Amino acid sequence: MGRKNKKLFVIGVIAIFVSVNSCFALEGLLIDSSHDYRTMDYPGLRVGEKMKYKVAWKYKGIKVINVGYGELHVKELLSVNGRDVYHVVFKAWTSTFFDIFFKIRDVYESYIDRAGCFSWGLEMDIREGKSHYTRETRFNQGEHYGLHKSSYKKNTKRAPILPYMQDFVSAMYYARAFDMEKEKEISFNMDNDGKAYKTTLKFVKREIIKTKMGRIDAVKLDLSWYKLGRKKRRSKESHFLWISADGDRLPLKIESIGEIGKFITSLIRVYDRGKR
Repeated sequence: MGRKNKKLFVIGVIAIFVSVNSCFALEGLLIDSSHDYRTMDYPGLRVGEKMKYKVAWKYKGIKVINVGYGELHVKELLSVNGRDVYHVVFKAWTSTFFDIFFKIRDVYESYIDRAGCFSWGLEMDIREGKSHYTRETRFNQGEHYGLHKSSYKKNTKRAPILPYMQDFVSAMYYARAFDMEKEKEISFNMDNDGKAYKTTLKFVKREIIKTKMGRIDAVKLDLSWYKLGRKKRRSKESHFLWISADGDRLPLKIESIGEIGKFITSLIRVYDRGKR
């Protein structure tokens, strides 16, 4: 699997998208309860909710190949400096067959504000091939800056952030907060190691899709993003996300279509729906 293929595989898993040995303690979350943060009228996350995904790859006439799996788990609700914060864990790993070519064992831990559905930080433990490194981000949403630290850099980087910045794990839960059939389109800001991206979701249509759990009524969304500060260009890739049309708004499937084929990330199991 080439370098580009490896990168697209990881994106395919994450877009839908263990405990990390962190240089920041949990108390290091930059939460100042003296600020007035937004409050969203949304159902909220379910503590205990745990879902498993399969990632498949299809290229032209080649049969669909299972390349890996992903797992999302709303692990717990924490109280940090007077605010309730969801601790969400996302894991991604390659299948036994693809372990031979490029083994992936990634863990991401996001801390999401319960009332406002925005990120307080992200921890990453990345094991891909022979590479192993950690990265951490802490957002100060009140003062609008982020701290970024990694195991391969000595210094902590400080960078400005836009209001209510999301990490890529919290972004998925933020997307679930909306009735997209009614909203039609939403945009939000997402961070990647100090770089800001504008992310947009557009309603495409409502349709019934086949899943491992049967036929489910879903909302199909067009997903796109571009790096802020650069001229927006037409992407050579396209991404579509399907969310269940019921009150749970489960992420059911994502398709990422590019030059080397199509990556399909599909929900295959709900271990626990959790409790609000």
